Amino acid sequence: MRVPLVVGLLVFGLLSWDGILAGVCEEPTPELAHLSVSDHEDVVYTTSEGLFLKDGPRPLRLVAVGEEAPMTRGGRFRTLGPARINRRGTVVFHATLEGGEAASGLFLVRARGRVHPLVLAGQPAPQTRGRFATFGRLELTDRISVFGLLPLPETEVVVFHATVDEDTGMREGLFFVLVAGGDVGALVLQGQPVGVRRSRYRAFGDFSTLAISSFPLGVVRIAFIAALDEEAVPEGIFLMTLFPQLSEFARPIVLSGEDAPGGPGVGRFNQFRFVSLNRNELAFVATLTGDRAEEGIFEAITVGPLVFFQSKVLSGGNVPFGPGRFERFGELSSNNNEQLVFRATVTGRDTPGGLYLVSLGPLTVTTTVAEIGDRAPQQDGQIARIGEFVLLDNGKTYFQASLTGGDAREAIYIGSARRIFPTGIRR
Repeated sequence: MRVPLVVGLLVFGLLSWDGILAGVCEEPTPELAHLSVSDHEDVVYTTSEGLFLKDGPRPLRLVAVGEEAPMTRGGRFRTLGPARINRRGTVVFHATLEGGEAASGLFLVRARGRVHPLVLAGQPAPQTRGRFATFGRLELTDRISVFGLLPLPETEVVVFHATVDEDTGMREGLFFVLVAGGDVGALVLQGQPVGVRRSRYRAFGDFSTLAISSFPLGVVRIAFIAALDEEAVPEGIFLMTLFPQLSEFARPIVLSGEDAPGGPGVGRFNQFRFVSLNRNELAFVATLTGDRAEEGIFEAITVGPLVFFQSKVLSGGNVPFGPGRFERFGELSSNNNEQLVFRATVTGRDTPGGLYLVSLGPLTVTTTVAEIGDRAPQQDGQIARIGEFVLLDNGKTYFQASLTGGDAREAIYIGSARRIFPTGIRR
């Protein structure tokens, strides 16, 4: 039995898609609000009580709400998340604070270790004339070698979006902080020139990072979506390198107005919404100008100066395992083994949508990970909402779900080969 279509749409978690459901209903904020999973399958998540790590039979609380935040002169943690964990067990998280001298910040913690601040609101932002005001999305890399570039031979890197309060107003950008040493730097800023183009960055959207460990120097790449102050080319996806050398300019991978692959009627790329970077390719969601499909999921493969595109899934395409067609596409999560999990809404099916997996590379095979209305394991009930999700290199998809009609309100599950497995994390 499926959750009714209207109920599923209201709780599908699509509020980030240009406010599609804004004002339709006021759903309660999930208690399991943020999720991150390492390649070792250590799970980090947040609740209203704190930040937790599950790397064994029982969860370990890393940070408690109300706990004093170090180096903030009396500030205490008020809300926690998003959070990220890497294979070394390093956890980086965003927190808002009450009291003290900082309103928010990015912090680091490891199992049974102390919390350390990385960046705090109010501290000077590099390459600007202002101070950090707010923090947004963040990513954490695995440890890479930087032998000869830094006093320490290895470091992990946090890439984050932030707004900066300058005398002339607010300015946004993408920044990084080195876990080893704490150095903070700017990657790209609003108002900076876009390489050789006669335009400047106007705003930044989704971004994705990739770290490749090698000796003596590792590689860190960042792909990001940016809006430009150019009428003919309003948006693009760009790629830049932090290590072994910071790119002077970001390389444009795809721009609005360029021809989209997929055959007649697809048209040109219009706007870009989500992006996911792995060792082999860059996957992204784009809206289209043609009459065959309104949007789609594409992959880009770079070979030297050349970029090759392939269409993977288009709106109007068939949903696997039965009737229905894809309607809209949401967040992406790819791994290094030619797999991509994406969120989508669907029509003509007894579910409003779910998580689906498509193969990358030359072949395209699509399957279902989990859908609204699926029966949850044990006696947890049915899936009423799907929250954050992560695809690992082993092919497992971890995802947060809100539930109805069972013994649990929320849980974190593993989706694999059209089956759903419990993790033991439930409320």
